This record gives sequence, C-alpha cells and structure tokens, in this order.
Amino acid sequence: MRSYINVNLSRIKTNIKEIRKTNNKQILAVIKSNAYGLGLIEIAKFLEKENISFFVVSTLLEAITLRKNNIRSSILVLEKSDNYQTYLRYNLIYSLYDLTSLKEIIIKKIPLRMHIKFNTGLNRLGIEENELDELINLIKNNKVNIEGIFTHIADENTYNKQLEKFEFFAKNLSFINKLLIHIDSSRFIDKNNFSNAIRIGLSLFTDKENALSLYSPIIKIKEVKKDELIGYHEQEKTPSKGFILTIPLGYADGWNYQRRTIGYIDNHKVQQIGETCMDHMMFFSKDKIKSPTIELIGDNITIDYLSTIYEESKYNILSTLSSRLDRFYFK
Repeated sequence: MRSYINVNLSRIKTNIKEIRKTNNKQILAVIKSNAYGLGLIEIAKFLEKENISFFVVSTLLEAITLRKNNIRSSILVLEKSDNYQTYLRYNLIYSLYDLTSLKEIIIKKIPLRMHIKFNTGLNRLGIEENELDELINLIKNNKVNIEGIFTHIADENTYNKQLEKFEFFAKNLSFINKLLIHIDSSRFIDKNNFSNAIRIGLSLFTDKENALSLYSPIIKIKEVKKDELIGYHEQEKTPSKGFILTIPLGYADGWNYQRRTIGYIDNHKVQQIGETCMDHMMFFSKDKIKSPTIELIGDNITIDYLSTIYEESKYNILSTLSSRLDRFYFK
C-alpha cells in the first residue's frame, strides 16, 4: 500500500454552512488543480448535492472531464483558448480577456457564454481601462452573450483600490441584465456589498475544518546506531541510536523535494532524515514505533501549521499532490 489521502466530506459541508451563514451571495466553487488535491470528480459531485451549481476550473480538460462525468452545473473555464467549438459542445463559459478574441467571436458569430475579466491591478490578464469604450461598443452593436464580469485581487493592501476600479467597470456595463459579478475569493470573503457572487476554492476545504488528511504506511522499521549515514549522497547521520522509518511517499507523489518533512506518530512528531527520494522518504525516531501509519497532514499537523513550517502557501502544498495517491471519501 502506498501513501493515501482521506477526504472528510462532512467537514466540507460544515465549511459551506459557515460561509453561507455570513454570506448570501452565489458560491462559485473553484475546483481547479484537481480540487486542490482533493479529487476533481468526487468533490464536484458532492458539491452539486450541496446545492452548489457553478464551478470554476483552470483548463478545458478539467471542464471536459467534469462534463464526461455527468456534472451539469455551469462551468467557467479560466484558461485562454480559441477552441470555441469545445465550449459550445460542452456548454462551457468562456473567460474573455482581450478585445481581439471578442472580435473574432463576433466575426465568426460564435454564440459563446462569456464572463469578462477586467484587469484592476494584478496586471496578468484582462480588459484594460483604455479598452472599455471599445468593449461597450462591441457589446452594444453585436449579439454577444455576456453573463458575468470578474477580476482577481493582487493583494489585501490594494483591495479597496482594485474594488473601486472594478466598480467603475461594472457600472459602465450596467446596461447588461442579470450579470454575475465576482471579485471576492477565499482570501477576501464578504469584503464588499457590490458583487453578487464569490469565487471560493481553498476555503471550502480548509476554512473552519480541514477536510484533507495525508497518511502513509510505514513499510520498514530499521534499528540504527549513532552516526549511521542515511539516504542518497550520505549527507546526513543519525543523531543517536534509534529507528529509521521508511514510508512510500516521495517527490513523484507531489511532495516537495526541498521540504524537511515532519510527521506525527504515537503522539509525537518525528523528523525526516536524509533526502526525499522519488518514491520514498525516511524518518528518525529514538523510540520504537507501534503505529503502522504516519500522519503528514491532518488534525495533529494542520495545513496551516505546515504552511508556516515549510514556508509555502497552502495552495502549493495541496494542489501539487499527485494523482497516484489514492483518495478515500467518507462522511
């Protein structure tokens, strides 16, 4: 058996309830990057049962995968693509980032569902302020289906400035009926009374309760003496006599090679020793271990704690977890 992920669906349900307690805006569930490591299909099916009917993904492949697994909710695709017929075939929503694409869509008379992305400060993608008049003329003089508008916040310190700019864009498009307006995300829940939808990703899974746990079986326990060399390149020695615990988790599982991993077992923490291998990792323990498994992420080693210890974002730790890790779902 290899390392595996447990996903507690009841905890996701709790997080949804907590978000809805303080926010009555429509939830656009961001489930890109394999639902931040939790599993794209299983999470989408569960969220639909929890009356979330709008998903946001990064790629066309993610969106097609959802449709082929009978997900019927609206799906906004964030990546820039000119594969317009695929959007039509699978009833997907196109993210409009530039006027060139809009003109092409108009010329070819492609009846796409679209959300317009405005650049308000991140300076990555989006329609610029000096393009607004031309955008309005194109929309008013052609048959296009604009269903929503959105932006991405660059930083908490510039939130109000970006919100003001986004409101300017939105007010100039107020002639479009029933727009979904979304600016807030997991980091900025309920920050304004202007938008009518929120894009929520990681908060669905880690807001009040952490829904994901990562465990690994211990496949070998080796008794060692002090100063024994461990791992590739023999760069580390055992600090005393004790035990080497080998687990089947490595960088091919999406576990960062640079981390000095900690684990939790038999009511105490243990430290990685030696380099992370492609498929394995070793830990050192002074005491003989009784438990057959070790916790890498869970109630004893939370994702927030790991984010601090590893000096990495929670997004990076979770979204890079490989698909070769088995995932088990329970309530």
